[in-house]
Amino acid sequence: MELFSKKAWCLLRRALAYLRHPKGMTCLNCGFLALADGEVSTANRVLLGANGEAGCPPLDQLRCNKELWVDYDLTYFNGSTQGLFDELQKLRRPCVGFLRYRPGRSPREHLDLEEKKQSRHEKLIDTLIGIFLGVLGTLLATWLLRHYGLKP
Repeated sequence: MELFSKKAWCLLRRALAYLRHPKGMTCLNCGFLALADGEVSTANRVLLGANGEAGCPPLDQLRCNKELWVDYDLTYFNGSTQGLFDELQKLRRPCVGFLRYRPGRSPREHLDLEEKKQSRHEKLIDTLIGIFLGVLGTLLATWLLRHYGLKP
């Protein structure tokens, strides 16, 4: 029997996501928003947030570097400007590709940061598993030695 149901886990994930990003997050806050293959500067992000009313970068080169704009690709045709602004400002609470934008870094550098973070996470898990197995082995060896009357 499961400790928590699938619905409870989903609710917990949403609550944690809300605590991490209480205002929500959009593509304008993401490091994978790209202008061709380069960085979209902070100034351009502000202009895009205002729907380009005060000017904006070339919209035909603007894209998600992880190619996660599925709704835009399926809904809008011929490079719709309003569709692009809608996609940029859509709240994306659980976006699988989100990584907070760090000024001065290109989308490629953000991808390298994400890979390093994932690598550190995997190393941490491997270390914790190793510690757990080491403690378990020590406890088992101590029990076996005591159980068979040998001095530890």
